[in-house]
Amino acid sequence: MSALGVMENLSATAVLLDQAKKGDQEAAATLMKIFDPILRQWAHGRLPQYMRSLYETADVVQETLLVGFNKIDQFESQYAGSFLVYLRVILANRIKKLISTRPPESELNVTKALEHSTLHHSAHLDSMLAYEEALSKISQDEKEAVVMRVEFGFSFKEIAALLGKPSANAARMYVSRCLLKLAEVMS
Repeated sequence: MSALGVMENLSATAVLLDQAKKGDQEAAATLMKIFDPILRQWAHGRLPQYMRSLYETADVVQETLLVGFNKIDQFESQYAGSFLVYLRVILANRIKKLISTRPPESELNVTKALEHSTLHHSAHLDSMLAYEEALSKISQDEKEAVVMRVEFGFSFKEIAALLGKPSANAARMYVSRCLLKLAEVMS
């Protein structure tokens, strides 16, 4: 889905979200159809190679959507893309939990080549966990700006529209400051 398509879908989510909170199953199903491909794209490759025979990305995303929609009545929307960021946090936590509950090696049939890949992934996992930890230490607005730009690849014009910034340049400056703050927290 193009960034423009994502923006159009996210703009429609406020109404659908309100309807889903009131129990409209059709609105909830439409929201799931909007967020499923976006979350799959984000999750693609985040499960370590050794876990891919046990878990499908589509299943992990589906579980994420179910958790998010089961708690939809507790969610307070701040702007058009905030529910997507909320779902992304649930998905990241689900992936971290799966990684931390790794089954015994005998069940995984790990080869020597895969062991090398796992060591490489372990370093990547440490970086990902440090990034997630740092995200939890910055403000919600800063986190959302970083996630929109870094993880979902939104343009500065799109970020400006979603976060209520006056221009794409203002959004670029804001994202730059957020990234600098994130880097400081990570160091």
